Amino acid sequence: MSDRETLGVYDAQADDYEKMMTEEAARDARIVEFIAACPAGAQVLDVGCGPGNYARLMADAGLKVTAIDGSAEMARRADLLPGVSARHGYFEDIDAENAYDGIWASFSLLHAPAPTFPATLPACAAPCARVACSLSV
Repeated sequence: MSDRETLGVYDAQADDYEKMMTEEAARDARIVEFIAACPAGAQVLDVGCGPGNYARLMADAGLKVTAIDGSAEMARRADLLPGVSARHGYFEDIDAENAYDGIWASFSLLHAPAPTFPATLPACAAPCARVACSLSV
């Protein structure tokens, strides 16, 4: 889980973040490649979904999107999008097993707790799941 101060910043800056991410998601070739790599109608998980900009693109492409974010405001915004089922939660709250054909984690993994992270995403991925992760170092 991210610290409360970081999550508070995400909540407070939700409008600006949503505007910035709308533009970024629209020009990001990685999401196009991810969607194309998933089977039609695939169950996908957007980890650290923010306001749902990438989740919206996945849902528009016919994928069944589950999304989670540590910021309550970001998760609320994502949940308003058609075809997106989003909730407020943390990495350690991801408890599905073999459930997702695809996992999208765009710059959210830097907030993952090191002790539990290695088991979180592999456990929820279905066999042969597509996984796209971005990190900033």
